[in-house]
Amino acid sequence: MDISATTKAIFDENKDIASTWFSVLARGPAGFQRFDLEKDSTLAYALRFLFFIALVELILSIPFAPGIGSKSGDKILIAAVVAETIVEYLVVALILHGAMKVFGGKGRLSACIAGYSFLTAYMPIISVLMFPTRSISGPVLAEGGNYPQIVAEVFAKARQLPGWDRTVLILSYLATTVVFVLFFTGVFRCFRALHKLGKGRARLAFGVGLLCSAAFEAMFVLPLLTALYKSFARS
Repeated sequence: MDISATTKAIFDENKDIASTWFSVLARGPAGFQRFDLEKDSTLAYALRFLFFIALVELILSIPFAPGIGSKSGDKILIAAVVAETIVEYLVVALILHGAMKVFGGKGRLSACIAGYSFLTAYMPIISVLMFPTRSISGPVLAEGGNYPQIVAEVFAKARQLPGWDRTVLILSYLATTVVFVLFFTGVFRCFRALHKLGKGRARLAFGVGLLCSAAFEAMFVLPLLTALYKSFARS
């Protein structure tokens, strides 16, 4: 394959991913209805889409990661951030899928991962809406500490903000919550359809899955993010 053909293939791939991104943002799970989630080719494309989302989130994180612009060890740390984002999303998808299975779901793991990967299209929007919050949480993460300490420190700093800044922070939190609701509603609809569960059982299973996902985030993701932010601060 010559250079022009390779360039065209890369351009077409990025164009397709961008088109899928905007389609999911506009229509939720209906935005990827044209894909058969049961196919291996769809899973491969969905994982490439997830990698694209992780890169966009990394770019949006640059202003809030101390030392990310320095030269020492940047490539390794940046790769670690992208890898952490991808693994985090895949594990959450696995937990929610597992909860559905426990309650009698029939869906395949590969189809659920594909659907969840497409729905991460919401995550860069959430990252932008969280800018005011991350301006506080970024330095706190770089200082380290366990989950209760970090949460307490973030709230303490938020209370010290001037009135206008505090209002912006509250509006940011509310807008972020709305988009998270859209995201998880889309995931619920997608997983329920794949697992062929009734609404009541699906809600119970999804609720259990969300609780387990929250525990995973607190016990594993937050300490890892703290370590990464501290590494950026030292680089």
